[in-house]
Amino acid sequence: MSTHITSLGTHHYLPIIDEASRLRQCLVESETRLQQVASDLAAALSAAAKLRQECDDAQTRLSLLAPIWKVPVYIMQEIFFHCLPADRYISPASTKAPLLLTQVCSSWRNLAISTPMLWSSLFVVLSPFNANERTRHVKLWLGRSGQGALCFNVYAPTVDLQLHPLLGLLAANIHRLNHLSLTIPSTHLSSVNGIINGNAPLLESVVITLSKGGTAGHPTHPLRITSKSATRLRSLWLCFRDQVMQSYSFNTTHILDLNIVQTTLTADQCLQLLAGCPYLKKAQLQVVNTPILEASGSKCVTHHHLNSLEIHSMVSLGSFLDHLILPNLLYLMVADASTDLESSTSSIVWQPSSFINFVGRSQCNITSLRFTQVLESDDALISCLRSTSHSLKELQVSDLRGVTFPITDRVLQLLTIHPPNPQTPSLCPRLETIRFGTCLSSTDGVLAQMLESRWYSAEVSEFARPKFMNPRLDVKRNPRDVAMLSKLRAAGLQTV
Repeated sequence: MSTHITSLGTHHYLPIIDEASRLRQCLVESETRLQQVASDLAAALSAAAKLRQECDDAQTRLSLLAPIWKVPVYIMQEIFFHCLPADRYISPASTKAPLLLTQVCSSWRNLAISTPMLWSSLFVVLSPFNANERTRHVKLWLGRSGQGALCFNVYAPTVDLQLHPLLGLLAANIHRLNHLSLTIPSTHLSSVNGIINGNAPLLESVVITLSKGGTAGHPTHPLRITSKSATRLRSLWLCFRDQVMQSYSFNTTHILDLNIVQTTLTADQCLQLLAGCPYLKKAQLQVVNTPILEASGSKCVTHHHLNSLEIHSMVSLGSFLDHLILPNLLYLMVADASTDLESSTSSIVWQPSSFINFVGRSQCNITSLRFTQVLESDDALISCLRSTSHSLKELQVSDLRGVTFPITDRVLQLLTIHPPNPQTPSLCPRLETIRFGTCLSSTDGVLAQMLESRWYSAEVSEFARPKFMNPRLDVKRNPRDVAMLSKLRAAGLQTV
């Protein structure tokens, strides 16, 4: 519409014939356009109403879904991780995570398979009947675990197993192993040694158990663990099933926990192991069958960090203790490793003087002493108690053979608290846990007197009150002792 035609409605004069004609035509066009706009507006409003209804319907359907479907993926992965069994090594089972999670729906299956931390642990049992199939399963499992840290446990004790494919998978993933446990025939020991000797920067614990059967011989790849080959190794457990310990060295400052069990060791080897791990805190050594020879030239080992030591021996440990200085030792266990339970004597000749000299030389504060089938007399026990009296909190004396009874009236009377008297000092004022088992041979009432004196004197003196006591008593032979135990048990003493 021209500007002239538009201005006609703002003036008070009659248009000429041409202007009137154009004005009528313009009005017709405007009316037609208005009808078209009204039609388009109605269609748009109808479409908007339809879209609004679809939106409301979608919101209604979403409100019917379970909240779990609204959880973000990273939170779902964390939930899946907490569904895993608490064991360090996961045994695959369709009724447990992570395999169970793959059977719920396709969405959960895809999410579980694409979450490497769900597959970072594996315990596999191999036999001649399933070795090939299980090896394929292991390969698939490891593939899902990505490149993160891995916990791997293999139980394959059968001698005629073909373990080379599985050991190949182990070698390919040694760089990401965090915890490793192997139970294998001795014939594969050399291959395992060669693998562990490689670069294992994440390895923190190793357990190697040789199954019975076969002979290890001299491995072509001795185990050589150093600070460079396993920079994070903290715990090492070797069980060689009564075979000889040979061609092994652990020169690393990182190992804190060392266990050599059911393995034939010499006392010299024990000293070498302790010397090779200067920051060791806990050591268990089984079985020592050869004492230190004077001609061996073994030097005295001073270990400033060791606080727990267990020795299972078949020979006298006097010379071994003579070569040790452990200033921070808190726990000491000495056990007879002989398997002859029918023998009436211990295979260990306990030398109290060596123990006393060891404690004095080390200046250690031993808080826990345990003797198993070692002490033949109360004199031997009393000498140990005297040398550790100021610090001892726990004492255990046991004999599975039931032939030695070192817990006599003399021992109990020395542990009994008397009125202040320099001539009758009481031993072990801090003693709280007493485990005598079947080694008790005292007169009825002596044990009761000792317990009663310690229980009630703790209220007015520096002596510790007993917390645990487990003697094997006969009601007919020890009625007073049994009565006192029952009384103190009601007052809080633990007996089981």
